[in-house]
Amino acid sequence: MLKLFFLVLFAVLNCGFADSYENDLNFFGEDVKEEQTNDEKRVIVPEQFSINLAGYASYWHLDATEIQSMKEKGLGREELIKVILISVKTKKNYEDIIRRRNRGETFDKICKRYKIDYEEIRKEAKAIKKEVAIYGKK
Repeated sequence: MLKLFFLVLFAVLNCGFADSYENDLNFFGEDVKEEQTNDEKRVIVPEQFSINLAGYASYWHLDATEIQSMKEKGLGREELIKVILISVKTKKNYEDIIRRRNRGETFDKICKRYKIDYEEIRKEAKAIKKEVAIYGKK
C-alpha cells in the first residue's frame, strides 16, 4: 500500500512539473518570436503635420505614413515639401531626391540637375507649409 502511495505521488509530481516545464518553454518561444517581428516591422505613426500635408495635397497620391517615413529620413518640414514638389514636377522617385539631399546636395543643384526652377519650388513650398500649418486648425 505504501509503495502504491509513493508511486501515485511520484506520478502526480512528475505530471505537474512536465506541464509547467512545457509552458515555460512555450512562453519563452513566444517572446523570442515577438522580438523578431518587432525588429522586422516597425510601425510608423504619422504626426499631425504629415496627416495635414497628406490631406491638403491629396493629388500627390501619398498617404500620411509615406510622408512620415520621408520625414524620418532627416528632412525638415519645408525640405519635405520641396522633395515632394520636385518629385512630382520631374516624375522622379522621391527616394532619389532624398538620397541626393542627404549627401549634401542643395535643392538649387538638384533643381538644376532636373532642369526646373528652384525659386518656383521654394515659393510654392513656403505657401504650402503655411497653409498646412493652419489646415488642421480650421
